[in-house]
Amino acid sequence: MDDNHVKMTGRSAEETQIGRNGTISRRAVLTSLGMAGAAVIGSSLGSTHANAASVLESVYGDKAKKPDKPPKEPQLMDCCNTAVLKSVLDLLAAPKTIDTLYILQGYHAIMDYGGGLFYWNPGKPKSEHNGGTVISPTVPWDGSRADLSNFLLGVGETQPNGLGCFCRPELECYPVQMFGAIADWDGTTGFDNRLVIETTVKSVYKTVIPKGDYGVGAAGSIFIQGYTGKRIEGEGTLHKMGRKGIFSFNTCTDIAISGISMDGQIVRDEVEGGNIWDGTRPALNYAFAVSFANCHHCEVSGTRIYDFAWDGLVAQGTVAVGGETATLSTEIVFRNNRISSIRGSQIWLKAVHGADISRNKLYNPTDFAQKANAVFLVEWCEEVTVAHNRMNFIGDNAVGIGEMLNNNAFARNKRITVDHNLIKTTRYHSILVAQGEDIDVTHNIIHEAGAKSIMPGNNSVVLTAAITIMAGGVSPSNARVSVRGNTIRDPYEYGIYGFDRPGTSYAASSEDICIEGNTITGAGKLPATTRLASGGILTQFQKAVKIGSNVIDYITGDGIRVFGDAVISGNVLSQLIGLGINVPADTIWGNTDLSSALTFNIVRDATRTGISVAGRDQITLTGNTTIRCGRDVNPGTENITTATQYAGISTYNVKFVQSGGNQMRECGSSGFVSRLCDYVHDTGSTMSENGQVFTVNNLRSGAYLEGSATRLVKASFLLPQGDGGTTQYYPIRILYADPSAVAVDGRFTNHTGASLGVNAKSLINIP
Repeated sequence: MDDNHVKMTGRSAEETQIGRNGTISRRAVLTSLGMAGAAVIGSSLGSTHANAASVLESVYGDKAKKPDKPPKEPQLMDCCNTAVLKSVLDLLAAPKTIDTLYILQGYHAIMDYGGGLFYWNPGKPKSEHNGGTVISPTVPWDGSRADLSNFLLGVGETQPNGLGCFCRPELECYPVQMFGAIADWDGTTGFDNRLVIETTVKSVYKTVIPKGDYGVGAAGSIFIQGYTGKRIEGEGTLHKMGRKGIFSFNTCTDIAISGISMDGQIVRDEVEGGNIWDGTRPALNYAFAVSFANCHHCEVSGTRIYDFAWDGLVAQGTVAVGGETATLSTEIVFRNNRISSIRGSQIWLKAVHGADISRNKLYNPTDFAQKANAVFLVEWCEEVTVAHNRMNFIGDNAVGIGEMLNNNAFARNKRITVDHNLIKTTRYHSILVAQGEDIDVTHNIIHEAGAKSIMPGNNSVVLTAAITIMAGGVSPSNARVSVRGNTIRDPYEYGIYGFDRPGTSYAASSEDICIEGNTITGAGKLPATTRLASGGILTQFQKAVKIGSNVIDYITGDGIRVFGDAVISGNVLSQLIGLGINVPADTIWGNTDLSSALTFNIVRDATRTGISVAGRDQITLTGNTTIRCGRDVNPGTENITTATQYAGISTYNVKFVQSGGNQMRECGSSGFVSRLCDYVHDTGSTMSENGQVFTVNNLRSGAYLEGSATRLVKASFLLPQGDGGTTQYYPIRILYADPSAVAVDGRFTNHTGASLGVNAKSLINIP
């Protein structure tokens, strides 16, 4: 008999083909299918004897007989005949009897996969035909690839209201070959499996995409709308053939994709299709790997995604016109994925409540010019965790929270946690917070932020930082942003940069910003001719930002620089090419006050002044230590101006300076330098061995204060102390002092000069 026709076996067949009670043995299955066919459709042979249930096990493995997934079709248990068929085309022409078990060697005639078991169900509505698990023999198909889509859709059904279909037994999972998939992608062309996979997903609970290369999406995405409870898994690779994305889910619930790979064919998309990322958002689901729109409880995990002209994984809700309300997608999980060579963002979220973005590896080759973020939370996102991801060579920001310019106060991202990520080499900011509420950025490790000079592609003139907090102007402000415990190494410009744009009103300015416990090393990596500016921490906020317990070292630029208001306490800074802590006159906000004292900061080995404050009504300095500050080469001109730049602590144009318990030792000019400050009061500070760089005796004192003819200095030093060593010439010197308002009770040793002047214009030395 021709192999393309039916082979029948039954009760009268040879004994070797029949088990006890007239059932078919596994040997018969193997003989009928051939080893290749049995293996492809999942054979699992172990004994020599079986009933109808064990035939299922032989073909599909023991999952077919699990207690929680028993075959629901009682006809299978009673089948006493078998028909071994080459393909679905033969099944359509086979005799239809309820006591026959139909065994397909393959879905297509020329392939030995996609087959399996069928039985005839005379009561099955033909309207349920899907070409895979339910096949109506009255749907025409010529067996060609070109006509497969029509066959799956039931086009040409001659009895649309009729009954009678071939049915597969219920299985735990279904390979896409059971719906006719063909894995023949050769890098350029192949069969378009889009409708095959789409039909499989819609028809069964668990879709399996076996190892192989599958072309998909020549005319559009695999589009699933309104479905609940679907699983897609496997080891196969889907190669995008058209301009749109691969998977598009709309208004779905409980969708999970795992294990597969997705190739976006970026060269074809950009060069041949003109699909060029330009930063604007195209139509929904445009050239993405997976998109969830208005979906709930959906997950993508363990996948490999690469070479997409737009984005990798996308989840979004619907933002109403005007942006004041939004319908959110909920509970989205992107976990353990590897995503690379993405021109847009690897992961893109908008209007999502409850997302877990964790343990992904997001990266690009060093010659790939990415134009967007690794993870981008655009707006209206809340309760999102971005944690334990590895991000490398990112073309914009690694994590972007909010758009830099967005004037919609309703759209701020809320309750976002960015935690324990490893980020290496980003073009601009590693983590950007723009218009957010209750944002926690904690325990991230960041290398080489702002690496514009080594990244391929075009660069904008942007001042960069490893962590940037920005808002204001036409955009809403940030509120309750915490940056804690991060380790930042070798940022090309700043370690942490926080600011509101000029023009932000005090009432609308950012509030409750906290920068604490971070370690910043090696900021200012770019050559001086290339970088815009650099330093450890720079803030520009009207409302006080907390800057505390940070460790900052090996910095080119100031360790901490503050415009506006701040609480600066407990920071440790060392090895700085610049000032340690710099609070200059506030030329941005015009603020003349600090909310709190500068307390218990330690600055060591800065080329310029350890702590510098200027242009304030009053300042309190308590318990700070500056050691070997202002130790750059001699400035040449030694005067009060340069002395304020080479001191341990300096104040300029401050009405009231209150100092207590500070230590200034081995600094370049004087330990403490005050210029044009009306009243200076110090209690218990120590000033020793200063004057390490300067040669003018007055300017290498323990403390040097200078007023003017119209601003006489009032000063009191209670229990100061210090050892002059070999460099500190005077204990305390004051020029333009008010002789009636100078008091001292000091404890100084080893000073060369000790004289007291009486004229207001003369130098007063306080021994």
